[in-house]
Parts: sequence; structure tokens; C-alpha cells
Amino acid sequence: MESMHVSLILIGLSVLCPRTGALDEHQLEEPVLYGPSVALEGSTVEFYCEIPGRPAGSLPLLYELYMESNPGRMIGEHSSLFGEIGTIPLVINTQHDGRLVCKASGHNNTDIRSSLSQGLDLKVIVPVANVSIISDPAGDDVWEGQTLTLRCEKSKGTYVSYEWLWNERPYGTTDDTLIIHRLSALNSGDYMCVASNQFNDTTTFNSSSAVISVKVKESVGGAVTVTPVTHTGRDFQVVGLVLRCAVERGSFPHYRWFLNSTRLEGRGGFYAVAWSDGSVLSLSVGPDSAGFYHCEASDSFDSRTSVRSANMLINEEVLNRVSPAAALVVLGCFALLSAAVMSCCVYGVVLRRRYSGKNLLIEQRRRMEIAVKHEDEEEDDNYPTLESYEEDAVLADKMSDSAEEDDGSVDETLLCEDAVSK
Repeated sequence: MESMHVSLILIGLSVLCPRTGALDEHQLEEPVLYGPSVALEGSTVEFYCEIPGRPAGSLPLLYELYMESNPGRMIGEHSSLFGEIGTIPLVINTQHDGRLVCKASGHNNTDIRSSLSQGLDLKVIVPVANVSIISDPAGDDVWEGQTLTLRCEKSKGTYVSYEWLWNERPYGTTDDTLIIHRLSALNSGDYMCVASNQFNDTTTFNSSSAVISVKVKESVGGAVTVTPVTHTGRDFQVVGLVLRCAVERGSFPHYRWFLNSTRLEGRGGFYAVAWSDGSVLSLSVGPDSAGFYHCEASDSFDSRTSVRSANMLINEEVLNRVSPAAALVVLGCFALLSAAVMSCCVYGVVLRRRYSGKNLLIEQRRRMEIAVKHEDEEEDDNYPTLESYEEDAVLADKMSDSAEEDDGSVDETLLCEDAVSK
């Protein structure tokens, strides 16, 4: 009886083996996962999973979608009951950014061993928005030589690229953090961060920060100069003096005055320190104010480091003395003025002679023209006109008639005389 049972088992196995194959045939082949590599947050996309070459009507399979970083949490599935390709729709969020894998297993069949696909990388694009700059230290509290860190922050956005602008010109870095070492006044200006990302190289999202102004405060340094301005009295003698001190560089300098190494503060008998930074010193010139003066400049927040000007000698004799250079300038100006006056005189004499001869010729020519004009008028007066011809003709006729009358009267007289004589 037992041998019969064994025979039936062997017959069953022989019948099943041609249909299912050996134990190795229960291991599914590796599935293939494909779909988009980039997706926009909030969009719905489809991923596809299949075992290549699997004939229609095969055993039903279950395709499941996982994140490789979290294999214990399924994010999508598809039951392929008739051998069709597994289609898995997915509403995209930031948790889907990373590598996806597809798991193929028998549908309600634990005898079939599952298999995993190769990973598919997915980038989830979140449009960048709400960009701002965080400054460390604050942009209005940075000093020369310090390190300034500007960090571009955003409220959301993935796969973002950055561009820094300095005074509306590209600064030359694409990181979200801009670090400037050893600040100087040249780094002062307006800074802006522009963040952007793209989707499928067709859509670009941009967000710009507000402008942050950076003003680098300079420490006092360089040359210190003292400029004097004199005040003179009625006799042109120097009676007062104003000294102005200036340092070559420094954002907040403070000045101190010294007379013969003694500091002058506030107001004294012959001096007064003016302006809030102490850069002006007013003096009345006299014996008490004579001596060597110099000015020191330091940072208003730290007077331990300072720079000083050269000594300046101030006394009545020095201030009212005419320097050789000034004398040379005056003499030179006088010589130039004399030469200019002499040149003008010589030029005037030459010009006068030239114009005198020219005027004489003009006067002679004018007189000749007047004489010629008078002669022409006289000739015009002596030349007989038509009226004069008529008058002469009438006069000639009258004279002719008169002559004839005279002749007649003469003849009658002679006749009378002849008759008497007879």
C-alpha cells in the first residue's frame, strides 16, 4: 500500500515538472523599469515595468515601485494578470527625488521568487522662490581686513544654480555662498543673488533677492597733511591762522593737535579745537602760540594706533617773512609786466607811424578826388545848354533888328543932312 502511494507521488511530480520546470525556473527574470528622468513637483507621470520576452497568457505577476533609499515603502503597483506591461502612475513630490526600482513577483503566488530591476534616477524639480541674502557680519558693520560671508537662501527650490551680482555686474561665482576674505574699500557696493532652475531645458524659474549694501569701513592709514589758512590785519600782517588736518584714508578718523608735544584740547588762551572730529585748529598769532605743531589721526573707536603729520613751525616772524620764492615770483611778475608794457608801447609807436603814413595817403587821395570833382562841376557849368542856345538865338534876333533900325536911322540922317546942305 505504501509503495502505491510513493508511485502516485512520483507520477505527479513527473506530470508537474514539464509544466513548471525545475526549482530554478521559479526565479523570475530581471524586470526593466523605464519612464521620465525629470518631473515637476505636483505633476502626474507614468512609469513602466516589464519582463522582456514574457509571453502573453503567462502566470499573473505583480509589479511594485519603490525608492531605493526606502525599500520597505511601496509608492506604486500594478497587477499584470494577462502578461501586459505594468503601468504605474505617480503624483510627484519631493520624496520621489532619487533612484526608483521595480520589483516583480508572482501575483498571489509565493512559490515564485521575486526579482528587482536596475535603478532609474528621477529628478524632481521644485521652482525656486523667495530668495534672500544672509550677511555675516551685517553689511553695514564690516571693517577693512575682515571676512564677509554672504549666503543666498531660498524658501523652496531644487537643482538651483546661483549668480551673484555686484553693482549690477556678475561677480564670478555660482555657489549659494559668497565669501570675501580681507575686505577693503574696493569691496564696498550693492550685492544681489539671482537663483534659477530649469525643467526639461524649456522652462526656467528665477528668483532674485533684495539688494544688500556693503560698506567697508577703513582703518586710519596713509599720509597725514596739515593745511594752513592765514588771516591778515589792516597792515597786511598775519594775525590769525586756521590749520586743517586730513588723513589719506579712514572711515571714522579722529584728530588730536599738539604744540611742542603738548596736546591741545578744547579751547585755550590762543587756540580752539573745532569740529566734531577735531580736524580744525584755530590760532591767534602771538608769542604764546609760537612753536612746532603737528596733528595725529586715529580710528574713532580705537586710539591705540595712530599716524601723525610732520612738524610745522609757526611764529610771527616766519608767517610775515617774504620767502625767496615769493620774492622771485613777484620780481618775475613785475619783469613780465614791464616787458609787456614796453612791447605794447613799441607796437603802438610802430602802428601809429604805419597808420599816420596810411592816413596821409588817404587824405591826399581824398583831396585829389575833391579837386577833380570841382573841375567837373565847373566844366558842366561852362558847357552851353539848350536853354542857353535859345536865349542866345533870341538875343541875336533882337540885336539884328536893332541893327537894321540903326541902319535905317543912319540913312535918314544922312539924307536930311544932304538936303540941308543943298
